[in-house]
Amino acid sequence: MSDRTSDSPDLPDPSTDALWAKEADDRVEAYRTGEVRAVALAEALASYQVANKPL
Repeated sequence: MSDRTSDSPDLPDPSTDALWAKEADDRVEAYRTGEVRAVALAEALASYQVANKPL
């Protein structure tokens, strides 16, 4: 998806908008079916901080 972003983010691109809409729909469906789960912000940040601790 990220390779489809335009060089100028200020200009609308209907094909990119359609791809993002499909991506959003797919993510919502994955959540609803239990394929992915929601994670609290604090949990996400904590796992990021642990994974990126300086050596």
